[in-house]
Amino acid sequence: MSGQLQALSVPAAQIQVRGVEISSRTGLLAKQQKARFLLVVEVEPALLPQVLGVLADQKQVELQRLEWVFDEFEASLRLGPQAMRKAR
Repeated sequence: MSGQLQALSVPAAQIQVRGVEISSRTGLLAKQQKARFLLVVEVEPALLPQVLGVLADQKQVELQRLEWVFDEFEASLRLGPQAMRKAR
């Protein structure tokens, strides 16, 4: 998935694994265990629809949080609703 995001011009430095969760009934690690990754991707608003498309095409990916950080409040008023329409 990282390669697909980088193909969209998302720099590797803006793709971070912030956590890994592995659960085991026995306490031992095995090949057949499932792992859960917390992935943080920073993108410009213009790339958001493509990034969401890459994530939606993956199996067993769940978007739990989308955080918007705007330099100017006015920009958030204009771009926020537009991005939400595209994300749907």
